[in-house]
Amino acid sequence: MYRLLDEARSGENTFQKRGKFFCGVFVNELLVGCGGVNLDPYFDTRVGRLRYIYVLRKFRRRGIAASLVRELLRPSKPSFKTVRLRTSDDSADKFYDALGFTRIDDQTATHFIEI
Repeated sequence: MYRLLDEARSGENTFQKRGKFFCGVFVNELLVGCGGVNLDPYFDTRVGRLRYIYVLRKFRRRGIAASLVRELLRPSKPSFKTVRLRTSDDSADKFYDALGFTRIDDQTATHFIEI
């Protein structure tokens, strides 16, 4: 989460260019989750990158992250053909598999989905 904040403060990543989206999930006015889609820096402009999917520990296992990812992919369709991501967490690996992402063996990504 700190990397997300640092990049926003520095202007390195503000999710404000074409094809970029960022959204949050609120429960009773409390921000409990967030995430975004950017251009994938390792590919051309038709490939997006899912980034910074966070859900507060207390709110996990309620479908919030799945809803968040689906909501981020929906508006990405006009801009991207494929969305990729990288994770090193076994639970996240299973989570993305369950959402329809395909596991890949690549130095810059672990999963992708055609949208």
